Amino acid sequence: MTSQERIKSLEDTKLDICENFTRICQYHKIDIEKIYYAEQNIENIFDWIIEFYKQDIQKDKTSKKALIIGMVNTISGLKIPIVTSWMHQSPIEFLLYSALENSMPPYIWEKAFMMPQVPVCNEKYYILDIALMDRRDPEKDGTEGVPIIGIECDGYDYHYNNPDKVTKTQERIRDINMTTGIKIFSYTGTEIYNNCTKLASDFWEYVERYIYPAKSKT
Repeated sequence: MTSQERIKSLEDTKLDICENFTRICQYHKIDIEKIYYAEQNIENIFDWIIEFYKQDIQKDKTSKKALIIGMVNTISGLKIPIVTSWMHQSPIEFLLYSALENSMPPYIWEKAFMMPQVPVCNEKYYILDIALMDRRDPEKDGTEGVPIIGIECDGYDYHYNNPDKVTKTQERIRDINMTTGIKIFSYTGTEIYNNCTKLASDFWEYVERYIYPAKSKT
């Protein structure tokens, strides 16, 4: 593929991504200002790469080097979630995780983090799909985090499509609640897909109210 062909492909991809990006953000009622700045960043990254190939056509090595250095210094400072541990989870889990990760209040991040498939009850169960882990002092209890809330997002078909699954699901949740005191939140795949940002907002509102009250921010 020539540099000119790459430029055309990148321009088409930029247009397609930005259109879908805006549509999906508006559907989920994400803050307009956040959408604007995110759109600008996406477009600028594409424009940077496109300009790189334009300079390649011009055989301008100096400008190409300047573009790369500028990209490194700028893009390395963007807040991008680490998602490698979620690549093998279901799309619904990844969607809810992304919504939660990107809306977590900064002061809560200092106190807790999220982790998938955490074992509980002496490894009798894995704590559903996502766990909110309280950061504890490893010098005091020897752990890097303690699960305080579990999130289940496999949906109806996985847990409730026949009486036997309903019974096993309810028994497992009760056992986790009674043995560990961990609260369990359950979401269907449909509501996650349709309302992930609202679910994330409600989740953090609960955490701020009952787990890490605002007065504890300082």
